[in-house]
Amino acid sequence: MSSMTAKLTMLACGVACIAYLAVLLAHELGRIDLSGVRILHLHDESGMRRKGRVRRLWALIALTAMTLVFLPLGLIVSSEYGPLYYAIFVVVECIYARSDRARERLRAHFAKVSPAKAHAQAVAMSVVLCWLALEVPTNDQLWVIFTRPAPFVIEFGTITAVVLVFWFVGQRRRLPLTIAAALFFAIGTVEYFVVLFKQMPVLPSDLLALGTAAAVSGGYVYSISGSLLLGLACVIAVGWVTSCCEEWGNGGKRSRIAVNLAVAVGCVAALVLGYTQVRFTDDLGIIVRAWCPLYDYQEDGFITAFATGVQNAIIEVPDGYTKEGAEELVKKYAAEYDEGRGSSGARQAAEQQFEETKPNIIVIMDETFSDLSIYDGLGVGYEGPKNFNSIDDALMQGTLYVSAYGGGTCNTEFEFLTGLSMNYFGQSVYPYSVYNMEGVPNLVQELEGYGYQTTAMHPNLPTNWNRESVYSTFGFDQFLSLDYFESKNSSTLRDFVTDDATFDTALDIINSSDQPQFIFDVTMQNHSGYKTGKLPSSLMTDYSFDGLSDEDNLEVNEYLSLINQSDQALADLLDELRASDEPTIVVFFGDHQPYFPDTFNDKLMNDSDEATHTFRLWSTKYLIWANYDVAGSDSLDSDQDLSTNYLAAAMLDAIGAPLTDYQKANLALHDHLTAINVIGYETDGSFYFANPGDPGYDYYQDLEKMQYMTFFDYKRKNGLWLISSGPGVTDPTQQ
Repeated sequence: MSSMTAKLTMLACGVACIAYLAVLLAHELGRIDLSGVRILHLHDESGMRRKGRVRRLWALIALTAMTLVFLPLGLIVSSEYGPLYYAIFVVVECIYARSDRARERLRAHFAKVSPAKAHAQAVAMSVVLCWLALEVPTNDQLWVIFTRPAPFVIEFGTITAVVLVFWFVGQRRRLPLTIAAALFFAIGTVEYFVVLFKQMPVLPSDLLALGTAAAVSGGYVYSISGSLLLGLACVIAVGWVTSCCEEWGNGGKRSRIAVNLAVAVGCVAALVLGYTQVRFTDDLGIIVRAWCPLYDYQEDGFITAFATGVQNAIIEVPDGYTKEGAEELVKKYAAEYDEGRGSSGARQAAEQQFEETKPNIIVIMDETFSDLSIYDGLGVGYEGPKNFNSIDDALMQGTLYVSAYGGGTCNTEFEFLTGLSMNYFGQSVYPYSVYNMEGVPNLVQELEGYGYQTTAMHPNLPTNWNRESVYSTFGFDQFLSLDYFESKNSSTLRDFVTDDATFDTALDIINSSDQPQFIFDVTMQNHSGYKTGKLPSSLMTDYSFDGLSDEDNLEVNEYLSLINQSDQALADLLDELRASDEPTIVVFFGDHQPYFPDTFNDKLMNDSDEATHTFRLWSTKYLIWANYDVAGSDSLDSDQDLSTNYLAAAMLDAIGAPLTDYQKANLALHDHLTAINVIGYETDGSFYFANPGDPGYDYYQDLEKMQYMTFFDYKRKNGLWLISSGPGVTDPTQQ
C-alpha cells in the first residue's frame, strides 16, 4: 500500500468515526431522536449518566479530529500496518462511545458468575490490555515473547503485580485499573519516540538523562503512528471492560481496607524479591545485546529487557580478581611498553621536547562526525569529508572505534578522558549519570599537574549528561557552555552553535595566555535530528539514494551537508594554526555515527561475519595533528586503528608527554587488542564479540581486571597515579 493510499484510508476511517460520534452526540443532546434505529443501537442504557456520555463523546470527537489534522501535516507515520492499526483505534473509540450489544453481552457474562470471578476476569483482561498498551507502539514482534518462557514470566508477572497493586491500593475499584493502563501506555509512548528519533530503545540510564533529552528535543519532528494510537485504544478498552463489571469496590470497612493494602504490599514485596534475588542474565540466560538492543526489547519485552539492563549496570567483580593481581598486571604491561616504545630514541627525544615546549592541546570531539563513504560510497559515489581525508601531515590518523551509535555522546567522552572502556560497563550505562566520578583518574588532572590551564567547552546546557558536575569533579578550570556562546552572539546553524564558533573560541584562549592550554571542545552543530529543514539550500547536498523516500533522502543530505561544514571548519582551523607561532596539538574525532547508517550497512555491505558488519556502525575517524615538528614523530605509525580508550594515551605518547603506568599498559595492550568498545574487540585484524575462547580473550580479561581496579578500587584515592613515577611523573592531585 502506497503512502498516499494509506493516508486516504486513515482519513476515510477518521471521517466515518467522527460522523458516527456526531450522530451519537446529537442524540444525547436531544437534537435528534434515533433511539429506535436498531442498526445504530441508540437505545438508552441504564446506569449511565447523560452528562458523562456527552463529555465522553466530545473528548472522542476531539481526539479523532486531532489525528485527522496530523495527517496532512505529515505527523502520522505511514507503515505497512498503519491503516489497520488506525481502523482498530477508531472502532474501539466507537465501541467505547456507545457500547451497545458488545457491552450488554459482556455484562451478561459477568452477571452469570460471582462478583469475585467477574473481577478476576476483568483484571486479567486489563493485564493483557496493559501489556498491549506498553508494547504495541514499538513492537511488531509481539508473538515472539510467547515462545520465550523466562521473558514471558518476567514481563507478565511484573505487569500483573503492578496492576494488582493499583487495584488493591484503590480498594478494588475500576478507575485504578485504567490509571495503570495509562501508565503503561505513557511508558510505551516514551519508548516510541526514543526509537523514532534514535533507532534505539529506552536504556536504564536514559532516565538520568532527561534534561539532555529535553535540551535537544526541538530538533526532532514528533510524528505519531497507527501503532501508537492502537496503544491508546488499549487504555480506552480497559475503561470499557471494567465498566461492564458491576459491584466494583468493597472498601469502607477498616478490616477490608487493611486486607487490600496488605495484598498490595505483598505484590510489591514479590516484585522486589524477584528483581533482587534473580539475575536475569546469569540465572535465566537473558541477554540484551549491546549492538542491537532494540531486537531484544522486541523479543523479550520492554520490561524484561529494561530490567536486565538495570541489573547489568551493577558491575560484578571479574573472575579471579584481586587488587594486588590487577596492580601486577598494570606493572607487567607498563614494563612491556618501557622495554619497547618507551626506551626508543624517538620517544626519549619527544620527552625532552615536551619538557621544553609544553604545546597547547586542543581536543575536539565533533558531534556525529563520521565518514559514511565506508558504506560503499552510500551507493552514490560519496567520497566522505574531503578536507579531512586529504590531510597528509598528521602524526596519527585512522578509524576510531567508539562505544556509542546514534547517541550517547558522553560515553565516548568518558572513554577519552579516563582511558577506560565502556565494554566493561555495558551499553545500558552512562557513567557520567550513574556513577560518582570523584577520584576517577582523568586526563584533566594529569595535564594540570604538568602546568596546563584547562577549559571545557560545550555550546549547550551545562547540565547535559551531568557535565557541569563531572567537569567540576574532573578539575577543569572553566566550563564554557551555552550561556557563554550566546553572550558572544556566536554563529549558529539550525539553531545550534557552529563548530567554527567553538574553534575560534579555542584560538582566542590560546592567544590570550602564556600558559599551555588544554581545551576540550564538545561540539553541537551536527546534533540529530536531520529533518529540521533549517539548513540553507545553498549548503545542502543533493544526492539521491536508491530505495529511500523523499523525506529520508532529505534527512541524509542534511546530515552530509553538516559534515561538509565541520570538514571546512577543521580545515580553516588547521590553516590558522599553521600560520601560528604557538606550538599546538589538535586531536579531532567523531563521537558516534548518526542513527540511520544501519540501512546502508545492511543494503550495501555483504560481510562474511556479523562482528565485522556490526563494528562498522560503531566507528568514526580520528586525527592527531601538530603545527610544529614533533621530535621522533617519523617513528610513529601514522595510519592505525584505535578505540577511544586508547586515544588520549596515544596522543600523550606521540608528543612525548609523561605517561602513567595505566596509560603505558593501555598502549602495550593496544598491540594485542587493536580496539575495544562496547561491542567487543579487534585483534589481528579480526573482530570479536568478546566471548570466552575468542582469540585475544586473555588480554581482554587482563584489561577487565585492570579497569575494575582503576574505577572501583582506586577511584576515591587516585592511587593509580602513584603506581608509577616514570620520567618526570608525579601525582597531579598533590600539586
